Amino acid sequence: MPIAGQIARGSTSLVTPVSFRMGDADVQVRYAGLVPNFVGLYQFNIVVPGNAPNGDLPLRVTFGDETLAQTLYIPVKTP
Repeated sequence: MPIAGQIARGSTSLVTPVSFRMGDADVQVRYAGLVPNFVGLYQFNIVVPGNAPNGDLPLRVTFGDETLAQTLYIPVKTP
């Protein structure tokens, strides 16, 4: 377990589950945790659903039982 204010040494996954929804689709989370060699910087590796439409899609984040109040948008352009 990392200590607050210290550099993360290697991958450190979150203990509390985090989930993402892009538009109306659930998003696969491949990694959610601290970035190695940084202090307090979190990284989220997610997979855009194959059926996601093009455009600026709302990205909703739920951490544990709490949904972030802020709506984020992520631009999507499928090939």
